[in-house]
Formats: sequence, structure tokens, C-alpha cells
Amino acid sequence: MNRSFQPSWFNKFSWLHYDVTLDSAYCFTCCKAFKQGKVRLTGVAESAFTINGFTNWKDATKAFTKHGASSLHMQAVDSLKSEVDVGEMLSSQHAKEKRDHRDYLFQVLSAIRYSLTNFTLNFFNAFKSFAHENYNA
Repeated sequence: MNRSFQPSWFNKFSWLHYDVTLDSAYCFTCCKAFKQGKVRLTGVAESAFTINGFTNWKDATKAFTKHGASSLHMQAVDSLKSEVDVGEMLSSQHAKEKRDHRDYLFQVLSAIRYSLTNFTLNFFNAFKSFAHENYNA
């Protein structure tokens, strides 16, 4: 059995964060919720995944599974659900800007079309009048 961090754990525990310099694992979700004051730590086991870092690689899988089902982790997940992802926020802002620009472009093109239609009609009427005056005389 390896007594070091295993990258394959990332596949099973999506919340897992590993700090190479400290050789410690953390719960990204709980750390974020803790730093934002959305959850409180009440035990030593909780601080292992938020402050001190987890390093007991021998029992890591068991400890990760237990942490993932813990009340702290569940509270952290629930507290962060309401947050809007920055990527989604930027994406929705970009989509709004695209709609606004599309609407503006449509208005410009409609004005150009109206102008061309009137120009064409006026040109046709002027040509017709010119032809009638010059060739029917």
C-alpha cells in the first residue's frame, strides 16, 4: 500500500484538493465555505480538511469517504449552492451583450433597408419621369 497522496483519489472525491508543498489534502468545498464564514468547525477531524490538512495516507480513502458524508461537508455544499459561478455570470453577461448588439444591428439594417427602398423608388420615379419627358416629346 502506498503511503503518499494518490492522484486517482481526485476521480472519486471531486472536492479533494492537494497541496504539493505541504503534502496535505484539503476539502476545497469546506475550505471555501469556512473562509466565507458559512460553516463553523467543531472538531479536530474537521480542521484536518480545512486548516491543518490531511496527511494520514494509510487511511485516506476511509477518511475521505467519512468526510464526504459528514455534516460539515453537507453544510458547506448547501451553503455554496446559492453562489453564482463566475463563469456562468460572465457567460450570461456576454449573452445579454450579444442580444443587445444583435438588436442594435437589426435596427441599423432595418434603417438601411428602408433608406434603400425609398432611394430605389425615388430613383425609379425620377428615371421614369425623365424618360417620359425626354423620349415622348
